[in-house]
Amino acid sequence: MDNDQLPDDFRSRDYPVKENMRFQLFAWKMQKVGFLLLFLFIFAACLGLFSQGILSNASTASPGGNMVLEYDRFARNTTDTNFIVRVRVGKENTLDVRLSGDILDNYDIEYLQPLPDASFISNKALNIRQSITQKDSWYSIYLTLKPNKMGYFTNVITLSDNEKITFSQLVYP
Repeated sequence: MDNDQLPDDFRSRDYPVKENMRFQLFAWKMQKVGFLLLFLFIFAACLGLFSQGILSNASTASPGGNMVLEYDRFARNTTDTNFIVRVRVGKENTLDVRLSGDILDNYDIEYLQPLPDASFISNKALNIRQSITQKDSWYSIYLTLKPNKMGYFTNVITLSDNEKITFSQLVYP
């Protein structure tokens, strides 16, 4: 379209300031795209794409259904992340839970409740032994871990009867 056929607002001018309206229209379109991307980024953050929230919350169970894990799929480096391990106990007197995978190399254990009767590390895994007083019920272990590296980590939680849950967590910087 010729410059003379455009409405005054979209015509390039030299007075009072030299303008190229073609470039200005392009800049306005890019500004709208930028606002849209910023809105989508904030919306995704509010939903939990970068840490706690609807997109981040996860729950997984062992194949036998005797163990359930609640955790966040996404975490931030050096920020606490919570794990809840729920175990259905039968007639056993003790509960043995083994944490392996990338947990010992990439996380610091900040909090473990209830405190175990015994815990030890063997073969790059943390073993927790807890006495059980109430049988035929669900038992919960609360863990607060702090990632000390960023990356995609795969972890495994195993019960003494070889039921296990494998889960992954993405740790952002």
